[in-house]
Amino acid sequence: MTTKSMDELILAEQKKLAEYDEKSKELMEQMHSQVDTDKGIDAESEEEATEKITEYLANHSETGSLEYLVRGATLVCRNGSHKRRINLKKCHGVYIGSHPLIHELDCVPGDNYNIAMFGVCQPTGGPGVSRETVSYVKTEENSRDGSSGTVTGEKCTPVIIGVWQDTYPSTRIVDNGLKNPEDRARAWSRMETPCGEATVTCNSFLVCKYGGLIEPIDSGQNVENEDEHVCDGETGQTGAPAPHEHQRKTNVGLSDFPEFYVDGKMMLGGNQRWFKNEAWYSGATQDDIISKCGCGLIAVGNLLLSLSMQDKKYETAFTDIVKPDTVNGGYNYESYKNYIYALNNVFSPVVRNFGLNGFLMAKNINNYSDQFDLGLSAKWGGVKGDEMITKMAEMLDNDLPVILCIGPKLGFGEREGVDFYAYNKAKGKYENSGTVNNHYITILGIEDSWDNPPRTMLRLSSWGKEYLIYYDDYISYANEQLDDYSFCNMLYITKE
Repeated sequence: MTTKSMDELILAEQKKLAEYDEKSKELMEQMHSQVDTDKGIDAESEEEATEKITEYLANHSETGSLEYLVRGATLVCRNGSHKRRINLKKCHGVYIGSHPLIHELDCVPGDNYNIAMFGVCQPTGGPGVSRETVSYVKTEENSRDGSSGTVTGEKCTPVIIGVWQDTYPSTRIVDNGLKNPEDRARAWSRMETPCGEATVTCNSFLVCKYGGLIEPIDSGQNVENEDEHVCDGETGQTGAPAPHEHQRKTNVGLSDFPEFYVDGKMMLGGNQRWFKNEAWYSGATQDDIISKCGCGLIAVGNLLLSLSMQDKKYETAFTDIVKPDTVNGGYNYESYKNYIYALNNVFSPVVRNFGLNGFLMAKNINNYSDQFDLGLSAKWGGVKGDEMITKMAEMLDNDLPVILCIGPKLGFGEREGVDFYAYNKAKGKYENSGTVNNHYITILGIEDSWDNPPRTMLRLSSWGKEYLIYYDDYISYANEQLDDYSFCNMLYITKE
């Protein structure tokens, strides 16, 4: 069964629940009444109403203001023992900073979907049910009430009635195609206007049929990696302007890409520095080699895992090594490291001091595809200039990440590499974060910049973080090198 068909089945179940039986209708009315009271909607005076909504927003967002919910927002259920983060395996192509927005249909329960279980359930208003008895450890960080210890009771198995409630219909998002494929088709056709789904905010909530009220306690917008990455080949900053977030427009982009919750931050794609070992000069272990020269291996691993997220056809014994993070969303990064070890040992070994060249990378992916009958065909290079951006758009349109190499400096030009731009949340914009060469990156989208006329930008993953680069900067750097695009090029892949 493909991922799409599974999502269609889940959506069918959601639609059934949306038609409410009488008990569900009664419960939904009770929950709306309860939330309305909390928000001060039925307050007797304007002063009381203002006080209540101020208190409500302070308890449901980091800033005390109405914010959009994004992937990674923390949710609690009033009947549950533990906090959980909302997941979104396939983005809709709309972001605040590097965070994909959530819409009203993003409420599918299940560890591999949007809403994970909330530990132990103590139903208060819904029908009783006999479920598995479990015990979980609570800490101040993961428990709903900030307490610690062990809690025992019925295992939470959320069953969502309908969709997100009290959403923000004025801002609408076109679905990624899994929950509303017809609307996505309208958007891609450019012949019809899509309807879109209402966005979810800190004001929104979900109702579980067992009497649970599920609500956010933060927007998730602060869950990001603020660390600065010092790159091989970095030479400092230029004075180039940086794009402003509100002026970005995605022309074409990837729908699925793995994320990992590491050290309190959500990471976009893998990071070779998770393998860092101080013994590089004395021992040269597998971790040392991957840490120093493994950017190509990480890019391959991210690509294959991204494909397995989209369609079960691409799941293999290797991608099955990576397990979901049921607490924080995304994938467990320790299991991802084991997956990278396996790829390195069997299909895509990294050579000490040299890494992985593009031609060998293509051969390794073709061998992997043949082994598991995936129908993929990979070829390194052979494209230049406008042909390269056309090939990138073609791959992204087919949900294929693009592995691109910023080659080593082999010419006499002034450019030392390609400028990377990272999002600065405090300033609300992207800023130049350094110049990079001799490095593989993974392209996730093609966007318009704020310039007049607009310049083409590439959205990418590297070192577990999102960056932007100007496409013409990349081409200018590539044209200055003496290798005639042997290194500065892309991995072109087609599906059967």
